[in-house]
Amino acid sequence: KRVVSVNKMTLKGMTPGEVITDVTITTDKNISARYKLADGSYTKNSETLVLKYNTKETVVGTVGDDGTFPVYFVAAPIEDASFTVRVATDQNVYERSLTSKLTFSVGTFRRFGISLEGYGQPVEDEVEYALVEEDDQIAAGGEYLFVSTTTTGEYIAASAFNSNNYYTTTSVTVDDDDVITITTEPVTVFTLEASETAGQFYIKDSDGSYLYYNTGNTVYRSESKGDNAFLWTVTTDGINNVKTVARSLQFNRSNPRFACYGTTQAPLSLYVNTKSLVPLTNPELSFDAEEVEVDWEDIEEFTAPELSNPYEVAVTYSSSDEEVATVSSTGVITFVGNGTTTITASSAKGNGYAAGTAQYTLTVTGAPVNYDFTTIAELNALVTTESAEYVGMLTDAVVSFAPANNSAIIKDATGSITYFKSGHGLVQGQTFSGDLTVTALIYKDRNGNELYSEITAFSDDVTFEGTGATVDPETVTLTQLVGGFSTWQNAYAKLEGVTVVSQDGKNITVTDGENEYIVYDNTGTITVSANDVITAEGTITKYQTTEELKVWSADDLTIDEHTAASHAITFTQPTAGGTFTVTVDGTAIASGDEVMEGKTVSLSATAASGYTFNGWTVTGATVSGNTATASFTVGTTDVNIAAVFRSNSSTAEDVVFDYPNLYSDVTSGSQNLDGKTDTVEGVTVNYAKVSGSNAPQYYANGTNLRIYNKSTMVFTAPVNKVITAIDFSQGTTTWVDGKMTGDSGSVSDNTKKWTNSEGASSVTLTITGSFRFTKIVVSFE
Repeated sequence: KRVVSVNKMTLKGMTPGEVITDVTITTDKNISARYKLADGSYTKNSETLVLKYNTKETVVGTVGDDGTFPVYFVAAPIEDASFTVRVATDQNVYERSLTSKLTFSVGTFRRFGISLEGYGQPVEDEVEYALVEEDDQIAAGGEYLFVSTTTTGEYIAASAFNSNNYYTTTSVTVDDDDVITITTEPVTVFTLEASETAGQFYIKDSDGSYLYYNTGNTVYRSESKGDNAFLWTVTTDGINNVKTVARSLQFNRSNPRFACYGTTQAPLSLYVNTKSLVPLTNPELSFDAEEVEVDWEDIEEFTAPELSNPYEVAVTYSSSDEEVATVSSTGVITFVGNGTTTITASSAKGNGYAAGTAQYTLTVTGAPVNYDFTTIAELNALVTTESAEYVGMLTDAVVSFAPANNSAIIKDATGSITYFKSGHGLVQGQTFSGDLTVTALIYKDRNGNELYSEITAFSDDVTFEGTGATVDPETVTLTQLVGGFSTWQNAYAKLEGVTVVSQDGKNITVTDGENEYIVYDNTGTITVSANDVITAEGTITKYQTTEELKVWSADDLTIDEHTAASHAITFTQPTAGGTFTVTVDGTAIASGDEVMEGKTVSLSATAASGYTFNGWTVTGATVSGNTATASFTVGTTDVNIAAVFRSNSSTAEDVVFDYPNLYSDVTSGSQNLDGKTDTVEGVTVNYAKVSGSNAPQYYANGTNLRIYNKSTMVFTAPVNKVITAIDFSQGTTTWVDGKMTGDSGSVSDNTKKWTNSEGASSVTLTITGSFRFTKIVVSFE
């Protein structure tokens, strides 16, 4: 039923008595052929037919006394085929090509002969396999061993495929140079057959079967190729299956055999018989010039160096710097900008050729530069909240102000920008002109408010010149600042002759009669009064959504005019314990009377029977001395006065601020306690957030109160009582990194307790760090 041609090839010119191992017929046309001996052999749709004559058990082919040997095979019809015949014996390897075309016709018994005389090379008794360490050692036609190690360090190689579809193993010896010497054949020799994808190949065992992984841990063999499940690649982790990368050829140490596992078993190493590798031909790529230079005006006439490619291998091109020039797949140059790039022509290893490269350097000059920005105002307009690089040029940029070691202000004639980098090293007065690349963004605070633009990095070629010089701030008006933040952001500026409206902590509200603005005291040490006329220097910045001029040093704010004013002096006589008088210039005043700034107010207390004077409480001024007779000077604010008398028969009492009970109505989330006062049995505590701190919060989910860094707690005793201790330790307390400082007593961070044996009618505790607590016990008498 099959259309075949029966053929006989007579091999001539060999040594009588040689034992034939195999005959390999390679054609330039695919053949379908079968040859049957004791061990069997089958090939179809292949350019290579291997006929085996010698196995370990049987010798079936011996060269006759006349030096000839007949080779029979059947094949489908082939017309005009060229042949190469390789004959391996126990003594020689013969290889010769037929120069004439042969035709095998249907029904024809074709006889032909080939003389191998003079084509033999002695067979070496020992074959050395070296560890594959370079890509060039992985090549089609090479003979390979798969080798692994046992837990005891013994080297083992695949030796045979058993009935359970596993490769069994045999021991081999590896010397110090990673070489295995084989004197007999106790191992299985594999070959690799390249696929169309670089680096991927088929693995064939000694009888020409393909290895593949299907299910479980089994390695199967197939007489033909399949889909991608048959493809393999060598990686640093071993020999991996391409389709199922989680599976690779591994050695099962618990049941010695080769199979497919994940990475839990021992990986295989690949060893190659280097003599089996056909030397690859150097493609001999070269350009006719090593260096070329072109000016931008001449790029239309530019001719690229010519590539010599004598073997016409496939070539790809690349440019090392595509900001200078790009190169097409055919080597055509497209110019981009100034600089030097290396143009490389590369060919991949394959088809008998080694990988090859040829290069030339291309230098481009005179190209116009496409700047993203040429002024700081343009840079400010470009930046977004996403960090990005911008290429530009600046002219006469100057460090106008360097208030801290992590920030400096850079300005030119159009605007200013902050350079934020720890240890920036810039000093006021240094200058820069030239090309530069910056990394910049719009800085956002923790709440997501967009504040101002800043540079976070300069390119390495940016150097500010000079040793520094004084740069005067730019005088601005409130009319310019209000609504003009995009123009004045980051500027080093001066406000002159503005009037103070009010001061709230570090925020000083000023006006020019029409506009209001915030002057922010970064030091927290400046005190001004309403109607003061001031001059302030600093940087134009933003806090959350409020635009402000930030004063970095107390010396940068001066009071130009101060109009003395009268301020109310208020006080209330205690209901028990004694009385006191308040006099100015020897005349008693009533509560609510106003006294001019700078005047001295005298205080005198008289304790009632059974009581002792215990001190003054004065807000808005500082008392000189805290005895029954004291005084203070009226400043720029109203003053409130109280005298504290302590009963000689006082007994100690405790009150408990139990927060889960105080805020039992808060069942989820948190409650802001800033400015809130809690009172328990006449003892009050007031919570206050200061600038730069988070507000005190009561958290229902943790049923605790949390105080943040810099926040304060002010405790006040009942009338004519004094506080002697404030104890945070009796509830659940977490001192994250919390400490506290307090007036009129001592604080122990270890015991979490403020104490004062003399007692104080009012105690202010300031938090450093933060901590949480559920209970406070206040002792008073």
